Amino acid sequence: DDALNAVRYVGHPNFRLVIDTMHLARSGNTAAQLAAIDPALIEYVQLSDNSLKQRGATYNDDTGDRMVPGEGELPLLDILSVIPPEVIVSVEVIMRSRVEAGDSLEQCVRRAVVGARELLAKAQPFRESLGRPTDRLTEVK
Repeated sequence: DDALNAVRYVGHPNFRLVIDTMHLARSGNTAAQLAAIDPALIEYVQLSDNSLKQRGATYNDDTGDRMVPGEGELPLLDILSVIPPEVIVSVEVIMRSRVEAGDSLEQCVRRAVVGARELLAKAQPFRESLGRPTDRLTEVK
């Protein structure tokens, strides 16, 4: 609510919301609340997954160690189902524990992109039922 109020208060078209799926879910906000926001107020969505409760010793530990979209506990399908098609969805690939376990950066990125695309594909029928056009998904190379 505070972020939304700040965007409305500033009232400039270049000052819009960035929705981080982990912070959205962990702060107790829902997909229904997100759906109620004017799409013109949303710049883009940072998609990642995580547990609903803090895993690391500090909150910062979790921010720097996200999960592949679809492998955590966040309600990502619900969130993606209400994101308007004109809003950019980026994939946040901060996966410290995977890199420390030996995964390459390329492996982390590939897994995150594949997970995100699978979720977006699952969300399309819901978006269509809301009268929103489908996204154009391209193949991961």
